[in-house]
Amino acid sequence: MVSWLAAQFPDLAMSIQAIVAERDLVAVRVRASGTAAPTGKTVVSEQSHWYRVTDSRLCEYWATRDDLSTRPVTATLQVLPPGPRVPPAVQTLRYGLDPYGFFESAHRAFGDVFTVRPMGERWVVLAHPDAVRGLYTYALDEVASGVANMARGGHPRGAPA
Repeated sequence: MVSWLAAQFPDLAMSIQAIVAERDLVAVRVRASGTAAPTGKTVVSEQSHWYRVTDSRLCEYWATRDDLSTRPVTATLQVLPPGPRVPPAVQTLRYGLDPYGFFESAHRAFGDVFTVRPMGERWVVLAHPDAVRGLYTYALDEVASGVANMARGGHPRGAPA
């Protein structure tokens, strides 16, 4: 599910620094650290993730990440999940006109984990709670070897691809 991430950061560690839940909101502060395989440089990133859950389903998600301090290292990464091959300007237009449709279209075409490039940025999208959960619950060696995907029938939702 996130083997592309494990390939770039073989020693990736994500630790939950704090978690708070109130009514239908959950907020998580995460510290991610690892060594970028292509450069050997260490990357540390602080992140905040907010989830709104209704009837045990993820309804909304927001994130705030410190991407600027990691940019010198992460800019060299080459392996990302698949995504739309149209130019970033076209993706920006589609995103601006219909953000929900933009993500839903990419989700249908590329599955639960995909990369989009609106506004000149690269965003890796985890479009299903199982994909998000995979970052926090699988041991890195399971994810990197594909064992977690195979245990789920080869598809993040556990359904045939």
